[in-house]
Amino acid sequence: MKTKICKQCNNPFELHAIINGKWTPLYARNYCLKCSPFGEFKQNKAEIVNGERRCIECEEFHPLSEFSFRNSGHHRSYCHTCENQRSVKYGRIMKQRIIDYLGGKCSICNYNKSSRALHAHHRDPSQKLFTLSERKCLNWEDTKRELDKCILVCANCHGEIHDGITPLPTLP
Repeated sequence: MKTKICKQCNNPFELHAIINGKWTPLYARNYCLKCSPFGEFKQNKAEIVNGERRCIECEEFHPLSEFSFRNSGHHRSYCHTCENQRSVKYGRIMKQRIIDYLGGKCSICNYNKSSRALHAHHRDPSQKLFTLSERKCLNWEDTKRELDKCILVCANCHGEIHDGITPLPTLP
């Protein structure tokens, strides 16, 4: 049977175990059942009482209909409101990371007051593999490869580039 090495005790543990009479996969764990601070149970196991589930973010009970499903068919541990807030927060963090990577200011006019007004513009649209705003969940290395084909411009300069009023700046 396949095993994994526990990050705490360095002992091997099997990738499956029988817990409460059920065959349970353990391949996503980093610690054996002995070293895990949660024992046999996962940390984010949401509590279900009287057909309602406790959100692990706001800690309030909501009907199961307020929790989205994962691809595996299991309910997520966050209610819709908390899931949306987490998504918005992640999007803002990624946008700031993109802005910082591209220099933090418009390549044409040096504008840097509002991150909402800064856009990544592909220098050559035929080289574009994906639209950055739609793929913020990609790993950072894939995102950086796409950003290397872009310049940072403010909304006004971006519009002028697309209208043919302002030319793209030359590479240094």
